Amino acid sequence: MNGGVMKKKVTEFPFASARRITPQEVAAAGEAVKEQFGIEPPKRGRPAKDENER
Repeated sequence: MNGGVMKKKVTEFPFASARRITPQEVAAAGEAVKEQFGIEPPKRGRPAKDENER
């Protein structure tokens, strides 16, 4: 055993060692959601303006 010493739980995300996901990984995750659940993931971001709103 570990001598009764409990490890401290990490409660915050390790931003210092995190990395950004690639567009390919985003696409693969979207395809997986579509395949597993049969739903189209919502598009992210602000929608484009119409021509008459510019």
